[in-house]
Amino acid sequence: MNRTYSMLGRSVGMILAAGVLVL
Repeated sequence: MNRTYSMLGRSVGMILAAGVLVL
């Protein structure tokens, strides 16, 4: 559970970071 949640959180963080860079 913890590992899966951590991976999902990291993926979301990377996506948000990419979005900010694009904007």
